[in-house]
Amino acid sequence: MGDSYESAAALVCTIRGATGEHLNALVGWLIGQQYSVSYVCQLAQHALAFA
Repeated sequence: MGDSYESAAALVCTIRGATGEHLNALVGWLIGQQYSVSYVCQLAQHALAFA
């Protein structure tokens, strides 16, 4: 899967529970603020590793 906002959002959607809800909101906010795609994807991958 290539780096895109959609792939980052899909990664955090796989995390369940309250943590997943907060991460989903964070990624949505980062996308809305137009953070770089690579940063948002990196954050999502790290979050998934800790989940």
